[in-house]
Formats: sequence, C-alpha cells, structure tokens
Amino acid sequence: MKFGVVLEAGQRGFRTGTQHTMCASYPHWQLVSSRRLIICALFMVLGVLLLRSTCEGTRHKAGTGRCPVSTVTLTRPDNGKSIQLCADDNLVIRLDENPTTGYQWAIGKYDAEVVTLQSAEYVRSRSAVMGGGGQRIWTFKAQKTGVAPLQLKLWRAWEGDASIVEWFRVTIQVRE
Repeated sequence: MKFGVVLEAGQRGFRTGTQHTMCASYPHWQLVSSRRLIICALFMVLGVLLLRSTCEGTRHKAGTGRCPVSTVTLTRPDNGKSIQLCADDNLVIRLDENPTTGYQWAIGKYDAEVVTLQSAEYVRSRSAVMGGGGQRIWTFKAQKTGVAPLQLKLWRAWEGDASIVEWFRVTIQVRE
C-alpha cells in the first residue's frame, strides 16, 4: 500500500508500507478539520431549526394537507391555556375530584359546534379508601374549524352558581 508523506523541503512522495498519511504530514490539517467541523455543525443546527420552525404548529400528513388524528390530554395545570386541535382530534380533560365533599366538576360552557362531548365519567382512584377521591374525565371530539371557550366548574349543583369554588377554563382552536 502506498501512503502520501511529506519529504524534505515540502516535497510529496510515496513510500510503500509506511503508516504515514498525507493529512498527518500537513501542519494545518487540524485547523482545517476544526473549521470544517464547526461549519458542518452550524449547518446541521440551522437545518434542524429550519425544519422545526416549518413543522411547528402543524401536524399535517405529508402530501394530504390534513392532520393525523390525535388525542390531547389536559389536567389542572393546563387551566387558562389555549389549545390547538385539528378536526376529528380527541380532547380528554382529567380533573381531580372528591364527590364525598359534595363538590363535583360539571360543564359550565362549551360550543357544541366546535367540539362535541363524547363521554363523561368519574373514576375512583385505585388507592383511595372509602370517602377518597378520584378523577372526573371528559372526552370531547373536535368537529369543525373555529375558536370556542370550554369552561368546567367545581360546585355543589344543589346550591347553584354561588357554590362554585373553582373554574377550569381553556380556549379551543380547531383547524382543518
């Protein structure tokens, strides 16, 4: 095998069986290699940022212009947020509740044209003892393009609106 080496006075030549490479013989190879590495890394970072920015906020299937169906789950920390959904997405809201106190979560307001209620149920916690709590779970389906508030209230139904102790509010934005 022949490998390029630098001979005296900067001349290049080939020797058989040597383990020297042409790169190892140039004093600037590390500097050039470092610059190339930095430039490549910058292009990679820029490429990732560009891809991320073009895909951010969209979940369209390639070539179809439609979003793939997904399920978005919200909990108490999501209170006050604006949520983007695509048509046919499922929205699940899970809120802690202890009905033995008399307070239960209930729907306060929502636009049935934008999202429709699929189910509502109370699930007792597996570790809860008698009188322990659980979660109220609602499942909604995004129907058509639009923006609508969704409000849930923690209250004692028999006492009316004066008994509301907490609100869970989100703004739903449905797009195609």
